[in-house]
Amino acid sequence: MLTIHIKELCALRGIRYPYSWLVKNGIPVVAARTLSSGKYRHIPLEHLEKLCLIPRCTPNDLLVWQPDAGQDQTAQPLTALIRTETPAQDLIQALSTMSIEELKALSGQIKKG
Repeated sequence: MLTIHIKELCALRGIRYPYSWLVKNGIPVVAARTLSSGKYRHIPLEHLEKLCLIPRCTPNDLLVWQPDAGQDQTAQPLTALIRTETPAQDLIQALSTMSIEELKALSGQIKKG
């Protein structure tokens, strides 16, 4: 099954309230509600485009593929969309274990670009 991970995208971007963020950025209320709750059946390409343009990402950053039980995963083009870890959680965990000096050094590297 192919799904869109709005909550993960929002977590990576520091967005605390996905529903409000979606509505504020032009996603209709009903679509924002279904996207933020993960209970959608389809997404118009217009909405997918907005979801990519606003946070500067690609559809591959949003889409996650979970193969159905017993489905052959070998030589599937969608295998690139299988996610085993959640980048936001890994990043938060890594940052929370860094010393102040390490955080300052990282901040300096980020500012350099």
